[in-house]
Amino acid sequence: MATLTALTRVVVDVSRAFARYAEEQGWGRGDYSIYYKINSDWGVVHFTFVSRRIGPSEEDRYYKDVWDYMVRSFEQDPEILRIFDLLVKSKDNVDKGGISRIPGGYELLDEFSVLAPLLDAHER
Repeated sequence: MATLTALTRVVVDVSRAFARYAEEQGWGRGDYSIYYKINSDWGVVHFTFVSRRIGPSEEDRYYKDVWDYMVRSFEQDPEILRIFDLLVKSKDNVDKGGISRIPGGYELLDEFSVLAPLLDAHER
């Protein structure tokens, strides 16, 4: 089972891959949000990638596109793909709430996140 340190590293590495994906799509930092929840009991990180650039009916297509990007991004370390799961949602659907809301316990990864310094250090 992955340690908390290893799971935190997954958050950093996968979040950087999300940012690269968004950049390649021509999206700005304000166009997407990354939510995560570390489940150290199960040794997994849950991610929800939300974008205002994704239409409410496009979530399935973007899920496949983002997952394929992750597979390519981690082809040198494919084991990481077993340590996280992924949801891709449109901002419109998340804002409506209900089944598309961000579940409790998820943290928003932004410049105020406790992991932000790790993301910055990882880029250097």
